[in-house]
Amino acid sequence: MAGRILAICEGDAGAIHHRAAAAAGMAQKHAAENAAEADILIAGAASA
Repeated sequence: MAGRILAICEGDAGAIHHRAAAAAGMAQKHAAENAAEADILIAGAASA
């Protein structure tokens, strides 16, 4: 069974990168623990 993980990140470019990497890591861990695949969607909005 596939899982779906959505992460919405806000902040400057560095913060978005950090949060996106953390979300991807959590998705990989979840998929590995459940012997499943995960669809990952990460949306970022950089503030000026």
